[in-house]
Amino acid sequence: MLVSHRTTNASLPSQSFWGKSKNKNALARQRILILAYGDMETVRVLPQSFAELEAGARDWTKLPPDTVFSLRVPTEFVSLQASRLISGPYIYLTGEDSYQIAIMGVRGIRVEIVSDEPQ
Repeated sequence: MLVSHRTTNASLPSQSFWGKSKNKNALARQRILILAYGDMETVRVLPQSFAELEAGARDWTKLPPDTVFSLRVPTEFVSLQASRLISGPYIYLTGEDSYQIAIMGVRGIRVEIVSDEPQ
């Protein structure tokens, strides 16, 4: 069938498929988080705050509520600007400021959970 430029699109729906999408952020790129504890790893969506990260890490590892643990990020997973500020192999996440510095400008990050508890 030949189609000329004079034909109309009257039979086509006026709304495109993409305009009908209920979740407008469905096509947005997600920033990912890799949580690592011992020999276990999981991939999640990167949380917006340090408190959400800490709660998610505690929930995933199923550590007892009174267990002390640390969160650290290897410098190869942070932005070049942030890694220049660090002299060691890790950035330890101690609060909101260190977390925001670590995730600034990266699409994904690896956070290692360090604890004295047996795994």
